Amino acid sequence: MGFVRGAGAGRDVEGRVGGLKPVKGERSASVRSTQSCTELFQAVAVLAKARRAALSLLAMLVWISESNREGSICNARRFYCANIRLRLSSFACAAAWAGPAPNALYVGFTTAGNSDIGMYPLTPQVVPFGKEFAPATDPQSFTIAGGKLYWIDGVRVLDANLDGSGLSVLDTFGIDPTSIAVNSAGGQLYVGFTTAGSNDIGVYPLTPEASGKKFAPATDPQSFTIAGGKLYWIDGVQVLDANLDGSGLSVLDTFGIGPTSIAVSVAPPTVPEASTWVMMLLGFAGLGLSGYRASQWRAAVAV
Repeated sequence: MGFVRGAGAGRDVEGRVGGLKPVKGERSASVRSTQSCTELFQAVAVLAKARRAALSLLAMLVWISESNREGSICNARRFYCANIRLRLSSFACAAAWAGPAPNALYVGFTTAGNSDIGMYPLTPQVVPFGKEFAPATDPQSFTIAGGKLYWIDGVRVLDANLDGSGLSVLDTFGIDPTSIAVNSAGGQLYVGFTTAGSNDIGVYPLTPEASGKKFAPATDPQSFTIAGGKLYWIDGVQVLDANLDGSGLSVLDTFGIGPTSIAVSVAPPTVPEASTWVMMLLGFAGLGLSGYRASQWRAAVAV
């Protein structure tokens, strides 16, 4: 490509710089040589700016082409920064961003003839450009944990990687589950059931078709969410919580009407950063050294 730096460009610059030699007999030859060098370097700087602008334009064109052709969810802003900061060639950038980015919106549809899960970029669009993430019949209760998307489809709970690969059936139940939550760190799947005679919450390992156990009794468990080491959910007019092992079950709130959905924000514990610990240790070491030197000085004075 014409705007990618090559060996020819380097040789041309070296030849032009090497050719700027003072002419014998002229007093101002060195001055003219210096001016020529300055003009040459200015020209090289202009060419470098033009090259960066061309790379940026090419990046945008590649993104637009990919979006219109395949519905790719390339993030244009990040693509632009990669071109400017890393000075990559267009081929390298296109290869790096050919796959789907993790910034995506996952949408389930249950309309007849259009029952599936779609994957869309997180950018406002007049006409959404996306692609099919996974086939489905009745996708419900999406949740993302540990780099995977989990969802309910009829009597099954499925999972897949965030790019749509690795689709698998995690569990198949005899009745329809209503809500799920995933604790990826502990390898646990929480499932709610509302069918008569099976109104409860179960907890299962994150392994295909593994047996589980009862987590908590419930009447109509809905809207599961995990935060701060606890599971929160709606049951009728109540919001309840419990530790992830099922202990500490309590009613958090009781309302006059049935809530429909909840979300929980838990402030993370304030743990000092590594740099703070280093500064503290250095401070204590400095105090110890100062005390030691002071004691040595007092001993010397006493002698």
